Amino acid sequence: MKFKPKGKIAAAAVAAAAVAAILAAQWLGFAVTRSALRVGYVGGGGRDGWSGSYVLLHGVMRRTVHPQGGTLRIEARTDGGTLSIRVEDGNGGVVFERRDAGTGSYETPVSGAVTVRVEGDWHRGSFRIGAP
Repeated sequence: MKFKPKGKIAAAAVAAAAVAAILAAQWLGFAVTRSALRVGYVGGGGRDGWSGSYVLLHGVMRRTVHPQGGTLRIEARTDGGTLSIRVEDGNGGVVFERRDAGTGSYETPVSGAVTVRVEGDWHRGSFRIGAP
């Protein structure tokens, strides 16, 4: 069997391009990283916001959001269980954190892209994160 370096290099290039595309989609806010059980989940949003409504959420989801206007509005509705929300700036500093958010609306000043971490503990309800 003959060694074909072009085939291995092409395969490595394709794999590297796929990883780069996934990371870019997450950074730009087009993809959600999750390690969660979601039942009846309907999500929405784009680059500047994120929303989710579900029958059940158990676990963690993350997404990068690029809010406009310097203010981030966080809305949560709880029909059961608990929901925790954490917002970090580009340097990893915590901008907002609420454990057991319950049903309510919160606003926090932000500048630039932020990473939002939503954690449900058998949570039933919804959330919306974006500009006011």
